[in-house]
Amino acid sequence: MSREIIHNKFTLADRPFICEGQLGLPTGTLVVESDFEDEFKVFLTLDNPNNTIGFIFKNETISETCGMYQKLYFAFHKANDSMNLRRFRCSIRPALGLIGSDVKLSDEGVIKVIPSTYVINSIFLPTILKDIGPVMHVSHLT
Repeated sequence: MSREIIHNKFTLADRPFICEGQLGLPTGTLVVESDFEDEFKVFLTLDNPNNTIGFIFKNETISETCGMYQKLYFAFHKANDSMNLRRFRCSIRPALGLIGSDVKLSDEGVIKVIPSTYVINSIFLPTILKDIGPVMHVSHLT
């Protein structure tokens, strides 16, 4: 899945990015990862919800029979060229002390930064703004 964002613009508006997944029992941790440093590393967590590139602005946690289901809504402060073609994914890290359980990963999402001059001079803008942001889903931990 890919997502176009406009150079030098905020991304929050009505198009949030969403990481979601079943946290399992005992409860694991949902994390947003990115490859800004050329390999996937932790980008945003509830313990570190804001950095120079992006921020988590909403957290929904729902109690279920099999544990907790969580959604993290995140956005970027301002898009720039360094974000172009960067990849994101969600991961659920197992609870500390849980033996034999691996980190669960979502599919990757790709960011495409569109130059603002191109958007102003074309009909591309309505296409960008019509859809909701990507939802990256992680399977539950067992």
